[in-house]
Amino acid sequence: MVTRALHARTRLVAPPDHNQPEAPAGVPPPATAPRPWYEAPEFRALSELRLAFMKGASAPAVAIRTPEGGAREAARWVLYELGHVLDELAHRTRHGSPGWCVVRASEHGPGRVVLDIAIEPIPDPAPARSAEAREIEGISQGR
Repeated sequence: MVTRALHARTRLVAPPDHNQPEAPAGVPPPATAPRPWYEAPEFRALSELRLAFMKGASAPAVAIRTPEGGAREAARWVLYELGHVLDELAHRTRHGSPGWCVVRASEHGPGRVVLDIAIEPIPDPAPARSAEAREIEGISQGR
């Protein structure tokens, strides 16, 4: 058992690459590009969970008209539709037209929620005002 754990740990460590020259002392390693948001572990976990509910792999078949069956059906549909929106957002991001998800809860109460999730363009930040515009605004306000 100890050998197996040690072996598993050593497999995770990559062997040194002897073809790459070592960086001189005091030189920081090259920066790596940040990972896209859609490759983050939590988004991958959502995708895996969605697939598990779609396949029904987590439990034997359960009648929908039971508490467990209804819960599984609700989770399956929520994860499926959320995945649909997030996949589209990731696709747009990869192809240079990112947006953002806007979520509106139109109904929220005991035992019920109605959500509207839409991908919308990212709003442009307010343009920077010139020094002249700030001065004119100050004069008009009596400063």
